[in-house]
Amino acid sequence: ANDSTAASHFAFGRALGARFRGEIQGRVSNSDQLQKSLLPYYRTPQGRAVYERFLRTHQDAYPLYLKELEGMAEGSGVGFATLLIQNLALEYGSMADPAAAMREPEDACTDYALCTRERCLVGHNDDNDASLLNRTALVTARFGGTIFSGFTYLGDLVTGAYGFNNHGIAFTLNWVGASDVIPGGLGRGFVARSLLDSTGWDDAVKRITVPNQCAGHNYQLMDYNQRRIVNVETGPGQLFSFRAIGTTPFWHVNQYITLDIPQYFANSSVHRAARLKQLPKPYDAGSVLDILGDQHDVLYPIFHDCISHARGELSDWTLATVLFDLDNKTMQMYHGNPSKEVVMYTRSLG
Repeated sequence: ANDSTAASHFAFGRALGARFRGEIQGRVSNSDQLQKSLLPYYRTPQGRAVYERFLRTHQDAYPLYLKELEGMAEGSGVGFATLLIQNLALEYGSMADPAAAMREPEDACTDYALCTRERCLVGHNDDNDASLLNRTALVTARFGGTIFSGFTYLGDLVTGAYGFNNHGIAFTLNWVGASDVIPGGLGRGFVARSLLDSTGWDDAVKRITVPNQCAGHNYQLMDYNQRRIVNVETGPGQLFSFRAIGTTPFWHVNQYITLDIPQYFANSSVHRAARLKQLPKPYDAGSVLDILGDQHDVLYPIFHDCISHARGELSDWTLATVLFDLDNKTMQMYHGNPSKEVVMYTRSLG
């Protein structure tokens, strides 16, 4: 769109919903969390009250992104309330069944970043459950002077995984499990969608650290024009930490490392962290991709695919592996295990 009006955001959501109608409906119907926990909770008086509180919060903070969901609901034939709950699954789920959220936490994604004199890059495995297999897309959109691309879980806002825009900003995302959430606070999916609209570094930082966040998130924030990478952890409210990435390579899984707050996490994150500590530190793109493709730990490998599941792994699936190269200003996605370096897509960041 040539503008950024409510009508253009609604039209974008409707087009996305119509294009991927079958995939969105399939994801909704195959999501155990949605069908067995979140929607039944929504049908209770308490659950409806919690929903209305989240809705008001996001109407105030992100009205245009709600328009995208309204359009997506019309295009996909899935109810708006269902889509909003899906986009707030982690936050709404912490209200619906707090014990279950901590007992069976989300455990997805591994990142490795380095920025030496020779190479500046971020590698990311995007992991999630089986309901998202073949229900993702790389979505590109324009609103006025901003053009962005994001790897998208269909039915969600762009993006819950990774993305970049034409203002020098790129990022990858990791789930982290803050224990003391703020009921009715901002959802991380909406914060990430906002990040795609960043006009530069300072604006991106402001958007990531917005007040009244329900839970929090982990970001590998990149400025591909200034060759800069920062690991950001956010927590409930307006808690946040920054760690500049330099000559010492830095990895992140699904645990807070810098921000010292109460948290919960699952076995997969513990195992991946232990394996990352064992492996040699990477020094270039190939060594980062080798680590992201590691399957030494049989039960909880770093890379999850048909091979690891056939061997008996107990975790989720790697939906995509991506490498952001700040020197060449490219984003590459890989087919299969990234250690084989079979490039599926290459996108120019600039």
